[in-house]
Amino acid sequence: NETNKAAGAFNVLIPSLVLCCGIFIFLLGFAGCVGSLLGKATVLKAYAGILAVFLTCEMACGAVILYYQQQHLELLAEGLKQQIEAAQNGNKTDAKKALDGLQASRQCCGATGPENWKKVPASCCESGMEGCTDPFKMGCASVIYKEIGSQTFAAGVILVTIGIIQSYSVFDACYETKQKD
Repeated sequence: NETNKAAGAFNVLIPSLVLCCGIFIFLLGFAGCVGSLLGKATVLKAYAGILAVFLTCEMACGAVILYYQQQHLELLAEGLKQQIEAAQNGNKTDAKKALDGLQASRQCCGATGPENWKKVPASCCESGMEGCTDPFKMGCASVIYKEIGSQTFAAGVILVTIGIIQSYSVFDACYETKQKD
């Protein structure tokens, strides 16, 4: 039940955040166009300033994603270990179900390997028998990281590249402001 509430809040929060960001970007671009068309130096200065702050944040996020890319694996493994510990203690049946589904579908076991479990669950075994002697050797953190690692790298590169391209708008707005003064 708690998982459903969290998922519901997450499903509302992310689209709302994306919508708000989209509206902000639209209004910012519109202000830049109006300032340029009407020759209003004040509007262009505000546009350039806000855009410079926005681009600095965007490029910083991209740089952080690229710089800490290897630590994503460690954070993922640590989070999975915590969920495994909670599932073994019987605190989270939802976590146990999710881990079983992950392990069975990705043919992985534990966060970093089968040693993360006190007793190897059936989902770690090709035979489907709990406590098997030949569980999947690869940890689920590595499997997940392999699937999303290239995507996080691409996201970082895209953020930095778009930031560099958009910085032209800041320079152009500053140039136009100088021409208007």
